[in-house]
Amino acid sequence: MAVDGLRREARAAEVPQADIGQVIGKSRQTVNVKFRSGDMRLTEFVNIAQSLGISPHKVLERAEKNAALADKKVA
Repeated sequence: MAVDGLRREARAAEVPQADIGQVIGKSRQTVNVKFRSGDMRLTEFVNIAQSLGISPHKVLERAEKNAALADKKVA
């Protein structure tokens, strides 16, 4: 969920995946796969968040809150 939140932040900021790829030293296609799968290294996550001007902590915090809300809806 945190990677999905990071993807949404990047889209909202209108930052192309090619630009994100340059930040982490990967291709646009690799960035796309990482966002779709929700699987990336912590260092990549932190570097992307910081390049977007967002605290990685805030992205994780939002993901945790969203997960808690989803759990309440299921219960």
